[in-house]
Amino acid sequence: AACTQQVLLPAECGFREDELRIFELLQKGKSRVEIAFATNRSVRTVDRTIRTIKDRIIYLEQHYPN
Repeated sequence: AACTQQVLLPAECGFREDELRIFELLQKGKSRVEIAFATNRSVRTVDRTIRTIKDRIIYLEQHYPN
């Protein structure tokens, strides 16, 4: 699977479209508030989505070691 590569590729690891958008904004260095504004969500919803992204990355790293 593509997720077992040395660098996780978000689009190939089962992220939803909204999670990908937030991931991309995080990579650009945007703050939680900026992401909330850009995605028309509350900061709390953005926080939950970021936690989901982190949890998925941790899961993938544990179950698909390089």
